[in-house]
Amino acid sequence: YASRGLGDVYKRQGYSVTFAVMFLVALFVSTIAQKSKEQAKNSSLKAYRTEVMLEMSQKLQQCSSKKEITETTKEQMIKLLNCNVELFVEDSTDEMIKWVFENNKQAGASTEYFTKSANYYLPVCNLNKVFAVARIKRKEISEFERSLLIAMLRESALAYEKDAISQLKNKLLIKNNQEELRSTLLRAISHDLRTPLTGISGYAESVSYTHLTLPTICSV
Repeated sequence: YASRGLGDVYKRQGYSVTFAVMFLVALFVSTIAQKSKEQAKNSSLKAYRTEVMLEMSQKLQQCSSKKEITETTKEQMIKLLNCNVELFVEDSTDEMIKWVFENNKQAGASTEYFTKSANYYLPVCNLNKVFAVARIKRKEISEFERSLLIAMLRESALAYEKDAISQLKNKLLIKNNQEELRSTLLRAISHDLRTPLTGISGYAESVSYTHLTLPTICSV
């Protein structure tokens, strides 16, 4: 009986060890599976956000006005962040938007300036000019999202700058056409006036040459 009892103890201990090993293996596999699932989800999310970025770049190339650029930028930002986004191309009554326009810096939540704000403000700008200000109604933005946002807004700024140059070229072209039209009109008027003036001048020279006077002409 003693040997049988000792054997039962060993069996129970063996079961316990086996159970502990199986539990640890299951926990390890579960952890690995969870991490793999999270990595796959993050990779999928990054791929989607990169796709949004590329889509925005393609759409901006097709924009032909400031309004279209603004609408496209806003649409793609909403796709990226899945939150409410507004884009202002002119100064607003919002003091934060005015500040960003004037200082060309990020402001609001998760920045160095006005950190208590419930919104996040980003300038759409090049080195010297702010074309618009984005107001994002979301406090927490990851570094990956922030980097994508900055890249997207840089693309948008290039589109705004291209549109401004195009508008300036159109104005110069219209001005040149107006100047050319004015010169043509003046030449035409000058020609129309020159013909009768030439005749009058010739007749005056003829009268002066023959020394005719008004009484002589009347007697004739």
